[in-house]
Amino acid sequence: MDSLKVCLVSSLLGETRSDVSESFDNPLEGNARITHELGTQLVITDSPEKNIPQLHRPYRIRTVGHRFSVENLNRLREIIRQLKPDVVHFHGGQQIYHYAKLSRIRSCAPTVFTFTFIPSLVRKAAVGSRRAMLTLLHIALENALPSTFGLDRIIALTSYAKDNLARDGRIPRKLISVIPYGVPETCLTENPEHDVEDGRNVILTSGITKERGLYTFLSCMPIVREKIPDAKFMVAVRSPLEARECHDRVSPEIRILGPGPLVESLTSHSVIAMPFSSHVSVDPPLSMLECMALGRAVVSTAIGSIPEILGSNRGAIVSPWDHVGLGNAISTLLLDGPLRRSVAENAQNYVNQKYSWPAALASIIEVYHQAGEAQRVRRLARAC
Repeated sequence: MDSLKVCLVSSLLGETRSDVSESFDNPLEGNARITHELGTQLVITDSPEKNIPQLHRPYRIRTVGHRFSVENLNRLREIIRQLKPDVVHFHGGQQIYHYAKLSRIRSCAPTVFTFTFIPSLVRKAAVGSRRAMLTLLHIALENALPSTFGLDRIIALTSYAKDNLARDGRIPRKLISVIPYGVPETCLTENPEHDVEDGRNVILTSGITKERGLYTFLSCMPIVREKIPDAKFMVAVRSPLEARECHDRVSPEIRILGPGPLVESLTSHSVIAMPFSSHVSVDPPLSMLECMALGRAVVSTAIGSIPEILGSNRGAIVSPWDHVGLGNAISTLLLDGPLRRSVAENAQNYVNQKYSWPAALASIIEVYHQAGEAQRVRRLARAC
């Protein structure tokens, strides 16, 4: 493993990071373990150079700039050329996907891509001009470059994602490996305060926009209160800006938690609500996996890979926009302590077993070797 030189390319999801936002959907949290174990170098694609020291990472990080451009694409190619890695591993969403395909035009390193999103669902979830733009960009790129151009192997985070990529993305199934990973090790080892028998606390952790379920959550509150008058409702925020916006959108009776580490927001809270109404930027949502790893019962919606994650009594699933179903599911879990704790225990065991870092690293390294072998075979074929 020590002889394998990897260049890991990821997105920072913003210009700055703090302990607050790192608790949520942040690919760097997952990549940190890969980078540490392999002794590799991480390249990020959307942050100014001046923000790099704020990350406080124990390994070297380089950036190509904070926006997608031809100049930054060329900068990425030059970094890869200088590093001369055994493999380049791209990890991220739509922008990283474009970097991965286009950077290969002048790069000869074997390339692996981890889809943290599902392209067809992202396009369907977009509205108005953004949906039209994504559709046109997809058509243009697919006509110019096949889905797998520049990619030797694909990693999907769930079986649902693999099926969707094979069906709608027209990616050969043999190139796709399902490797669940990304949950910060702190969540896998943290032991928050245990759920209490008469817990009546509900916390929204999915975000404060319509797409992330804030208004569905607010609409379900009267349904819960009708059955449980002393129920208490909270909203966890990711940043000071989000905290200010949340104050403007919710009534004073709702307590706003944070900004702060997710594990602190979850202390003594009985039920986690994540009523997404459309496909989110990371699938499955990393914050959902973190809540499950921390031993909390989650109620969410049938979006993307979520049913696969919360199935088999690992959580409760309702339809998007269904505030009545959300309220009833929350009420059931609040009123039935044994059921709530059983669901939380199932969820915690699932994440601890499924998202084991030693197993994930072994599988990822195997994919790296497959990517190298695939490139070697192509070179031999061209030489014949």
